[in-house]
Amino acid sequence: MRFKPFDFSGAGVNGSDDWKELAKFDPELSHEFDDMDKIIEQRTNWISKYHQ
Repeated sequence: MRFKPFDFSGAGVNGSDDWKELAKFDPELSHEFDDMDKIIEQRTNWISKYHQ
């Protein structure tokens, strides 16, 4: 696979204002994701420890 450079200055969300609004970063969702990720990691560690 060869890397093909591109002009990233044009990268981003295009389209209607509603679509652009949906693409905005939501810090609250980020916290929820982090919390879920920690729970999954804990469960995975538990499973690895007791079910070898």
